[in-house]
Amino acid sequence: MKKQFRLKCIVAVIVSLALVIGLAGCGGTKQASQTNNGGDSQKQYIMRIGTVTVPPQMQNATMEEFKKRLEAKLGDKVKVELYPASQLGTMQQMIQGLQNGSVQGVIIPSGYYASVAPAISVLDLPYFFSSSAQAARILNSGGDKELAAYLATKGMVPLAWVESCDITILSKKPITSLEDIKGKKIRVFPNAIAQKTINSLGASATTIDTAELSAAVQQGTIDGIYADPSLFRAMKLYQLQQNLLLAPKGAVLSTFMSSKTWLDSLPADIRDTIYKTAMETVTEYEYDYVKQYNHDVIEEFKAAGVQIVEPSAEMNAQFQQATLPAHELYISGGSENKKIYDALKAAIDKAK
Repeated sequence: MKKQFRLKCIVAVIVSLALVIGLAGCGGTKQASQTNNGGDSQKQYIMRIGTVTVPPQMQNATMEEFKKRLEAKLGDKVKVELYPASQLGTMQQMIQGLQNGSVQGVIIPSGYYASVAPAISVLDLPYFFSSSAQAARILNSGGDKELAAYLATKGMVPLAWVESCDITILSKKPITSLEDIKGKKIRVFPNAIAQKTINSLGASATTIDTAELSAAVQQGTIDGIYADPSLFRAMKLYQLQQNLLLAPKGAVLSTFMSSKTWLDSLPADIRDTIYKTAMETVTEYEYDYVKQYNHDVIEEFKAAGVQIVEPSAEMNAQFQQATLPAHELYISGGSENKKIYDALKAAIDKAK
């Protein structure tokens, strides 16, 4: 009897354990199913955003405001991490990170993306957009449709176009005519359109890494720099070269670019919120910020003794005619370039 009683007890314990284990297993399966349903709704996504600049640059102001707005909307669903001052690597390394998904956002001048997406250099064309303000508003209002589709094939998605400064030439000696620039060695963005623009004016285009600019100016390696005033301010280059020509007329934009691979992995509602928040950040905040920023830059330059040359209508006409080969070079790059150029030209004409 005792043996039978002990046997019954053992069987009861085994059955009880089996039931507990079975129930736990069923509960775990159900929980996992709920978590995975709808694209990991309980998962926190990390969005690392990098740039090469430091405050008060508009790139930094933009990503700081974006972080504040997005986290206010999504709470703990997305954590935005900011990496200014090249903490995520050089511009080219960050762009590679966008393409492979290891970096989720980058805000740098559009010209630097040309190394992997050459057609984006349409934005560097002289006398295409009248200003960076015009360019940003056209692109952020849907005018970038063809360009955005092209960039997606390169693994990158423009969330918004960040207005910067208009293109200028900072030089050691004043440039007040087409003759003054001929023969000068001018540093340009590392893309074929910028190089063609400067060479078409009779100067000699050269590419020098940003980190080496100060030394190049001091050593007399270059006579001038073709870039935007925000760069001259950030690096205090205006203290070394004190003549600023507001030409050739054109735009300098920074692109708030995201990784297509990463965006495609997100739940649709989070992805849509990121798109909307980036655009709101630029149109509701950055436009006003950069307007004040550019005013402060010019005032700072003037106070430091920089001579600012506003080209005459005649000089602009000469520069525009001389730089037409840059447009021809871009269009000759293939049917994709022609399609993007024509779409943007139509949007520009419509905006006039």
